[in-house]
Amino acid sequence: MYLLFGEETYFINQELNNIKNNFSKLNIEDFDNYSNLIEIVDRMSSFSLFSEPKLYIFRDFPIFNDSKAKIEGIDYFLNYLKEKNDQNEIVFIHNDTTIAKNSFTNFVLGNFKVIETKKIKNKDLPKVLVDYVNACGGKLTISDALLLTEILPNNLSIIISEIDKLLLEDKNITIDIINKSVPQYNSDDTFAFSNSIESGDFVLIWSKYKERLHEGDTILQMIGQISRLFCLASKINSFKNLDFTLLQIATYLKIHEFRIKKANNLLMKFGVRKIEEIINTLSNLEYDLKTKGVNDEQAFEVFLIKYFGNN
Repeated sequence: MYLLFGEETYFINQELNNIKNNFSKLNIEDFDNYSNLIEIVDRMSSFSLFSEPKLYIFRDFPIFNDSKAKIEGIDYFLNYLKEKNDQNEIVFIHNDTTIAKNSFTNFVLGNFKVIETKKIKNKDLPKVLVDYVNACGGKLTISDALLLTEILPNNLSIIISEIDKLLLEDKNITIDIINKSVPQYNSDDTFAFSNSIESGDFVLIWSKYKERLHEGDTILQMIGQISRLFCLASKINSFKNLDFTLLQIATYLKIHEFRIKKANNLLMKFGVRKIEEIINTLSNLEYDLKTKGVNDEQAFEVFLIKYFGNN
C-alpha cells in the first residue's frame, strides 16, 4: 500500500507508473469521485483466491486535505484497510506537501509506504533537463534548457512532455527547434518576477521579487531574466527604426511573437534611454556580484528601488 504525495506531479506519475507496471490494464481502477465509497470498498473486499490482484488508485482523497471532511463510508474504508488480507494494491495520490491529521491519515502514514516527491529548485531545473535529454540519447545545452524553462510553465510534466516531442523531431534540440516547435504558454510562476517588471508597479515588482527569492531563485537568475527582457526591448527598438513590424522581428530573431510583444510593451513603457541605462546598470551589478563579493540582495534591492520605486 502506497501514499504518493508532494508538489511534483511528474515524479508522482513516475512512481505510480512503476507500480502500475505490475498489473494489467484490466486490473487497474482509478478513482477521483467518492460518493459511492462503500460500494468501492465492497468491490475491493470481494477478492477471492482465484482472482487476479487489482490496483486501486485514489486521487485527491478529501480526507488528506481536510481533517473534518465528511465522507460517507470513511470508517468502513478504514476498517477494511486495518483488516485487509487480500493481494490487492492500494495507492493514494495527494498532490500537496501537507497532509491533514486525523485517524484515517494517521493510519495511512503509519502503515503505508510513504513516498514524498519534492519539487526541483528553479536553479537546478536546467541541468535536470540537460541530463534527461542526454539520458534519452539527445543533446541540449544549458542555455537552451534555460529558454525552455522561460517559455514553458513551471511544471516538470509539461516540460518533459514537450522535450519528448522535440526529441522525436531531432535528437539535437537547438534554439531554432524550440522556437519553431514549442507551443506558446503563459508562464505565470517562475517568471512572475520578470513579468511584473513590465507592469512598472513597484508594489507588485517587490512582492514578486520576494516571492521568487523565497522559492529559491538566486539574485543572478533574476538579473539574467530581466536583462534578457531589456536587451530584447533594445533590439526591438533597433529593428523598429528599420521599419520592421513585430511579426517580422519575431521571424528574423526566431523568437516567439508573444515574447516580442512583451518586450515591446517594456520599450513603450520605459523608453529607449532608460532601457539602455538599466541594461548597463544590470551588467555592472552582475559583474560586482561575481567579482567583488557585495551583498547580492542588498545591491539588487537598491537597483529595484532606484529604477522602479518612483513609477
